[in-house]
Amino acid sequence: MLDIKMSKEADALLSVLYAVYKSRRKEGMSKSSAKEFDPDFFQNVEPLSSWNADDLSEARVELKSNGLVKTSIVGECELTENAIAIMEDRVKDGLLAGAEFLSNFIP
Repeated sequence: MLDIKMSKEADALLSVLYAVYKSRRKEGMSKSSAKEFDPDFFQNVEPLSSWNADDLSEARVELKSNGLVKTSIVGECELTENAIAIMEDRVKDGLLAGAEFLSNFIP
């Protein structure tokens, strides 16, 4: 597993994105669609909707600089294969309990 250092905010954002990705996959969504997030997603899902917009933006930039998400100029965000692999390793290691807990609350 890659040893990527990131802030708690970036780690929390990655955990939420991965939890939603896993939920979408369980519902039968294709992998390519499940890892895409439109700009409205960040305003409509807890706990992200309560974050300060600048903090959310900085966390996204941090994830992008670590190669964990791709972003577009219009605010779309996509998990990378690297991010998915890292999070899958965390699950295997039992370190993703918080994200799995959050996935129970995401429709």
